[in-house]
Amino acid sequence: MSVPLLCRYVNRRIQRPGDGMTCPAMLVQELAVNHMEVDATTVTDGQCGLHGFFISLYDARHRWPTLTHLCAWKSVMTLRPLQAKLSYLRDIAVRWLQKHSNEQLWDYMTVRNFVISSMSDDIHSFGDYLEKMSRQHFWIDASVLHALGTIFKVDVMLFQAGSDVAFVGENLGQHEPASCVPMIPLALANDRHYWGVVMTHSHSVPDVAVSYTHLTLPTILLV
Repeated sequence: MSVPLLCRYVNRRIQRPGDGMTCPAMLVQELAVNHMEVDATTVTDGQCGLHGFFISLYDARHRWPTLTHLCAWKSVMTLRPLQAKLSYLRDIAVRWLQKHSNEQLWDYMTVRNFVISSMSDDIHSFGDYLEKMSRQHFWIDASVLHALGTIFKVDVMLFQAGSDVAFVGENLGQHEPASCVPMIPLALANDRHYWGVVMTHSHSVPDVAVSYTHLTLPTILLV
């Protein structure tokens, strides 16, 4: 089963990433069952979430060729080197969050309210959040992944050891989710390090059992 990633983050504070992270064996096994594996080349300099998203997105281009028709795809693929691509992804995600801050995700929860409710303790306002997320090498959170998912019209599926598959992106908050939305997998360990996830060579389509039909979003009141 999959659960909305944004809902999961509302009830906890995001920790800062650390060095020396290795992918937990349980997570490696879960991905392997679904014919997927982490990409060990994912950077570990605070840009892991952006790099992981790009790795997974690029790997999905053959399974979902419509991705390559998007303006955002064409723009990011023209950039060199990798750092320029990651800077572009960070910039368009922050601008999306700013532009859509009053957009309603579900009842009583706008983009701005969610960001505020899930910010780490060293971020004090929505403006402060946008400023910090604009910084190179600042670890990104679920809100940035949601913005990227919406921009690229994909659902970002997040795998964590011992947890249900969570998601953000195009289908979040939709009463009638579209079944044809591409799924872009990421792996996360202890809210500290993301990995890009790619399909193993012998398979082209994951066997992840994802159903949006029975997902419900909680009513969250902010004080």
